[in-house]
Amino acid sequence: MVPISPGAARTDHGAAGIGIGYGRVLDDGRAALGAEAESADALAQLDRSRAMTEPEADEAVHAANTLLGSTRENASMRALGIDVGGTFTDAVLVSDGEVDIVYISSPNHLHLPHARAALETGKPVLCEKPFTLNAAQLSDLIEIARVKQLFLMEAMWIRWLPIVVKMRQLLTEQIIGDLRLLKAGFHARLPMNPEGRIYNLAMGGGSLLDLGIYPISFASLVFSQQPEEMASIAHLGTTGIDEHFGAVFHYSKIRMALLSAGVDCSFRDDISVHGSAGSIRMEKPWKLGRLTIEPRDGDSETVTLPMEGGGYGYQAAEVMRCLDAGLLESPIMPLDESLQIMQTLDRLRRQWGLIFPGE
Repeated sequence: MVPISPGAARTDHGAAGIGIGYGRVLDDGRAALGAEAESADALAQLDRSRAMTEPEADEAVHAANTLLGSTRENASMRALGIDVGGTFTDAVLVSDGEVDIVYISSPNHLHLPHARAALETGKPVLCEKPFTLNAAQLSDLIEIARVKQLFLMEAMWIRWLPIVVKMRQLLTEQIIGDLRLLKAGFHARLPMNPEGRIYNLAMGGGSLLDLGIYPISFASLVFSQQPEEMASIAHLGTTGIDEHFGAVFHYSKIRMALLSAGVDCSFRDDISVHGSAGSIRMEKPWKLGRLTIEPRDGDSETVTLPMEGGGYGYQAAEVMRCLDAGLLESPIMPLDESLQIMQTLDRLRRQWGLIFPGE
């Protein structure tokens, strides 16, 4: 079956759109994945290697191809041995036996119904972050996937970037000694649009779920646990969403994380991890692919591991690997950890009194 060209077909599923794609694992071991995004600000959701801005409606088609379909992304994925598929209709999702994976990229509030629909038809799912709006919703999805023995994974793509893999290796080797402190953030000045996804509370908008989940998930990756205590404060804007926030996480012993995110401000989002014997700094980690090891005693060393294209091909390769191996979840982004991270996000929102409609 020949993969459909990305963006070659669009299906109107009402005002919200379906915002999902399909893929096939080919006989020679390659993965064919497709993506479709329906909202005018899909570029901000999908192409995180660029400045986070909400594009105009006429850019939605480009956004539909950004994750797995643009010329640049296609080139990087093919370099990794991956072919790109296309969009689909409901009939294809239900009846096409060659569809092996469904990718969910719809607005946050639609992740649950779209992922549930795919799972209930017997299709494995790769779902954009945030997995769902809250931990209760995610628990439902995980239960469905486990009962049906289907693959399910959160699309936290940065975990497979070469420079992040290298940092994790260095921390495992304790090259900076015992961990003490992580500082991380993700900020972007996004145009104010009350009807758009980012500033719309009913659509699960806000800095926490769209941007803050990155440093929070990174903290989970670094410390391999959720915080025992946390203190935070958020600015809730006129539409009710958290426009920016800051948080201090305290883990066991003396380990801490200083985390922040915002959709109404932008500045250099370097990451630094500090230990008893030195520190590791990542400069603009999503773009440069460079880190510097700064030992307490000795000379600094810089490691550069540039990513291919926008970096999404590594995540696609992990999905391919898991499906080929018959795994039901990825050991790099396991479901239990995704659920624990979502519980942490719920704890933060409770501190701010932020409740999504319907909760």
